[in-house]
Amino acid sequence: MGEVSPCDLCGGSDFQGLYTSVDRLFNVPGMFAIARCRACGLVSQYPLPSPAKIKSFYPNVYYPDPKPPDIKPSHRLALQLYLGYPGAPAMVPARDRLSAWFRARRILAKHPFLIPYIPGGRILDVGCGAGTFLLMMQSLGWNVAGVEMNAVTAEKLNTKFSANVFGGDFLDAPFETHSFDVIFMSHMLEHVLSPSRILDKARSLLKPGGQIWIAVPNFSSVEAALFRSYWYGLDLPRHIHQFTPGTLRAYLAKAGFKRVRIRWEKSTGGITHSLANLGVRLPRFLEKILIKETLATLLHKLRLSDRMVAGALLETLCLIHAVP
Repeated sequence: MGEVSPCDLCGGSDFQGLYTSVDRLFNVPGMFAIARCRACGLVSQYPLPSPAKIKSFYPNVYYPDPKPPDIKPSHRLALQLYLGYPGAPAMVPARDRLSAWFRARRILAKHPFLIPYIPGGRILDVGCGAGTFLLMMQSLGWNVAGVEMNAVTAEKLNTKFSANVFGGDFLDAPFETHSFDVIFMSHMLEHVLSPSRILDKARSLLKPGGQIWIAVPNFSSVEAALFRSYWYGLDLPRHIHQFTPGTLRAYLAKAGFKRVRIRWEKSTGGITHSLANLGVRLPRFLEKILIKETLATLLHKLRLSDRMVAGALLETLCLIHAVP
């Protein structure tokens, strides 16, 4: 059983209970509660689980086997021409160059976390999992390193791809201070007991002017409010903390990061998973028409997707780029 601990963000001890949920992904036994700190608004599991307990939340199937990246030549050309990635041909026909420009815009709209190339740059993927992002960046010319709690997965990445992945806790990773241009944390920060300690460590590893990119589910989204304990982004008990743009900004400020920018992934795909948690499974064609096309188009027409600071409507991914 966990213990009632002070808020990791502000140290407060007054919490408002919100609701409970079962594990809807892997059926870990038990009921899991979340509560909001009345002082700063951070939402966390209540009480916090112990480190030993957290390990039991992750079955082996959580970690797929690493696979080599599959980057289409047309996508690679777009990245080379418009994001500075190496290897661009000396001569590119105007038609192909225009096509690559449109493709680059589509790629960035779908994957806003793709980082402009830094010659000789080093990137650290914390919580790299099966290495999808790490191996893609390696194939695009970055010097990569990673951290993955699952030692078996880390070893596979090192043996098969020479990916320089540390198998264990990020706080124990033996990387030199001020040695990375970019640190990338995709859906990792919500899994840890102390985001404060993680961000302090990350800042110590960044070079002056370095960047940290963080992706987390957005607890302030309408989707989260609508589905509550059935919200796909909740993922109890694996998600220890639930973030909003405000609490993420507060965490980054506390760690000394500045010039924070927040962008939202323009996607409605999480609705399908949340409906499935409620036992509602739409036929594939209906899901595509009602959610992926009609709803997404409606949001775009109403420009709701551009008014995210206050409500983060139907968006569940925040990307934060901060420079110390």
